[in-house]
Amino acid sequence: MSIEDRPAFSFVLPVFNEAENVPLLAQRLIEAGAEICESFEILWVNDGSSDATEVVLAELAAADPRHRAFHFSRNFAHMAALTAGLELARATDAVVCLDADGQHPPELIPTLVARWRDGVDVVQAVRRDSSTEGWFKRGTSRGFYWVLNFLADLELPSGASDFRLLDRQVVDAINGLPERVRFIRGLVYWAGYRREEIPYDPPARLSGTT
Repeated sequence: MSIEDRPAFSFVLPVFNEAENVPLLAQRLIEAGAEICESFEILWVNDGSSDATEVVLAELAAADPRHRAFHFSRNFAHMAALTAGLELARATDAVVCLDADGQHPPELIPTLVARWRDGVDVVQAVRRDSSTEGWFKRGTSRGFYWVLNFLADLELPSGASDFRLLDRQVVDAINGLPERVRFIRGLVYWAGYRREEIPYDPPARLSGTT
């Protein structure tokens, strides 16, 4: 595919047993994409789902070529699916990564893109502290990021999620790293580049359980 035929933006979503959520999210992604650019793709990486996710994704892709679906032979876990999505993304300008459960609201994508257009290479969505989470979960999350940042010499903020925009040059840098087992959040911050955090309030899952 020539560069003229490639989309400007790719939305990458790892998917595991989200058959009910995918249709609900698909239209919101289309609307978010239409708000930023006419040229975009939505890339779903099915991580070995055992429900009807594969069928739902096939129907989406058949109905609208902006949807692309890839299917793992079994469940390899979220980081593997996200890694595959970054490698498969055809975007010439930037890639937006988000989860398929609705807790990463697509309506925030235009805000991420606006910051990228102002010159930011990595626009990281960061969860605000939620009073609905128990003290144990909040405490262990903060502890994890403190230990990780100390050992790896990073500045990864507590609450950083896998909801982010990456400039194409950042995606190429991440794809070129030799690590086979990856923690994408850490690699993104380790790689450098101009970064900015955007706080957001995660909504509840569209349906099902995490």
